[in-house]
Amino acid sequence: MKRVLPDRRRAVRAEPPQPEALSVVLDRARYRAAVVMVGVVLGYIVLALRAVPLMLMPDDRLRDKAASQFQQAIQVEAPRGNIFARDGALLASTVEMPSLHADPAKMAEHGIDATTLARQVAALVGEADEVDTLIERLSNPRRRDVVLAQMISPDLVPRLRELAPAEVLWTRDEPTRFYPSRSLGAQVLGVVGSNGRGLEGVERYLDRSLRGSTYRFVQQRDRRGRAISTAVEARNRAQAGDAVTLTLDPYIQRAAEDALDGVVERSKPLATTVIVVDVKTGEILALANRPTTNPNDRYGREIANLRNHAVADAYEPGSVLKPFIVALALEEGLVKPDSPIDCEGGRWKVGRSIINDDHPHGVVTVSEVVKYSSNIGVAKMAFDLGAERVMDGLRRFGFAQRTEVDLPSEVGGFLRSPKRIRPIELATTAFGQGMTATPIQLAAAVASLANRGARMQPYVVSEVRDRHDFVKVRNRPRLVEHAVSPEAADAVVAMMATVLEEGGTGTRARIPGYTAAGKTGTAQKVVDGRYSPTARVSSFIGLAPAHDPRIAIIVQTDTPTEGSRYGGTVSGPVFSSVGAKALRYLGVAPDALDEDDEPLDPDEDDDALVAVASPELTWTEDGQLRVPDLTGLSMRDLLVTVDGAGLELALVGSGQVVSHSPAAGQALSPGDRLEVLLR
Repeated sequence: MKRVLPDRRRAVRAEPPQPEALSVVLDRARYRAAVVMVGVVLGYIVLALRAVPLMLMPDDRLRDKAASQFQQAIQVEAPRGNIFARDGALLASTVEMPSLHADPAKMAEHGIDATTLARQVAALVGEADEVDTLIERLSNPRRRDVVLAQMISPDLVPRLRELAPAEVLWTRDEPTRFYPSRSLGAQVLGVVGSNGRGLEGVERYLDRSLRGSTYRFVQQRDRRGRAISTAVEARNRAQAGDAVTLTLDPYIQRAAEDALDGVVERSKPLATTVIVVDVKTGEILALANRPTTNPNDRYGREIANLRNHAVADAYEPGSVLKPFIVALALEEGLVKPDSPIDCEGGRWKVGRSIINDDHPHGVVTVSEVVKYSSNIGVAKMAFDLGAERVMDGLRRFGFAQRTEVDLPSEVGGFLRSPKRIRPIELATTAFGQGMTATPIQLAAAVASLANRGARMQPYVVSEVRDRHDFVKVRNRPRLVEHAVSPEAADAVVAMMATVLEEGGTGTRARIPGYTAAGKTGTAQKVVDGRYSPTARVSSFIGLAPAHDPRIAIIVQTDTPTEGSRYGGTVSGPVFSSVGAKALRYLGVAPDALDEDDEPLDPDEDDDALVAVASPELTWTEDGQLRVPDLTGLSMRDLLVTVDGAGLELALVGSGQVVSHSPAAGQALSPGDRLEVLLR
């Protein structure tokens, strides 16, 4: 039997909706709506609960995070103070130079590749070897302002700006240290690092004074990270550093550096140094070193070449120490200039060791011991003095202690203890082996002989002035102590004058037209803990004019590798060249004319010896007197020169002007004080 299924569609149509089913559907819809509404209300409640503490009790972390996005703490350094030479010439200054900046976060937005941009920048600024560093800086999108190059030539700025949009690449003028004379006096001046701190020389020694004050402010940024405020006003508020005037004379400094260039060319040494000192005051007129570098070349300069060997390196001085031992023996009354000394034919046994002379002699005078540079003769005088008096006397001359010159990194040198020294060590100390000294110590010591035994404090900083031109520091000649009596010092200077005569070891150090006194030195150098058979330190110390010394000069050459190794041959000509130029520049009249001319008599009237033309006075546009160089003038000529200028004169001493303050080139108003030192 076939079963017939009912037609459900008809059944549904036929049956009316049930009230109970409709009620269930509505209840479910209302429930869902209520759940959604409750969820929304709860969400708003949670947001409100979260917003209340944020608004009324803000979180410091969130506040700092927000501030970091729109604010940035900026620290602006004031311009460093200028550094001037004794004649007012500018040696170091701060100038505005372009630096190149980039925003790595914007590079992808503008479709700029970091590698391509780095290579383009490096090619323009001449830093091809820094491409990898530039790529690394440009590949960090979290940094918004990176420095790509500094001290850019202004001519390159338009070409650099063409490499990318201004949002990605831009230039900014920033204060940069600039040295107008480039490498002149580089080791004395020093250099400033990228952090604005002095690294060497006066820049380091007087860093706090030169640096000035720092101004801090908050720089506002928009939502794209662009700066809204600038640092211009901040730089104006930051107080500039102090101005420093040095004792260096640019003309004498240039003469010294030119002479050292000749040594480098002829002898190819590891290093060489020359120092010129005013014997009456202790002022350092020149201090030069080779090798050197241009401190303006921020990327190409060699910091190692800014090492100041004059104060930072101590050498065994060799025979240049002999005059000081002789001076001590004269001071103690053990010998006289004409006392006989047996030099043993150039060979003398001390204990198990043998002392030799390069130029063998028999019995000679004390003066000839200096002239011929006899190791044996000076060793015998050291034995007569004894270890205690030798070491104490050398310390009076300033050895084995820092001179406290106003330059960084000075070392003190070395002397053995008199209680533990052996006889052979005392003998070698007498001719400058087995002890060490710095060039600045030797310069101060030989200047004390020239100054009749009075050792002056060497200094390179003349004065420091603040931004209001108020003098904060003013150095003046200062006596440290009397190393020996004037009679002993004068006698040794006379002996040193014979070194430059025929038969002496320093004939190549003669200064045409001037008498001079000096001493040669050639010391074996310690290499790898033992004395080298070939390496030498070749030195010359001297002073001029011999009858009334004005300047002392020391020349020291470390390890000449070509030509002669002897101090008289390597360093002596430097003394001659620098001495001749310095004496003429300082207005010191010749006292030993060449050829058939009769030398001038040192005992004649001073006016016959010194003929320095009185300088003309010049005035600034605002009516201030521009101080001329008064050095070398007699008191009479000084008074005639400044007569009518309305200045208050403060005179110290008598004779000729050796220094004055303010220095040449500075401006003075009527009624201002001009201090003059005469000797």
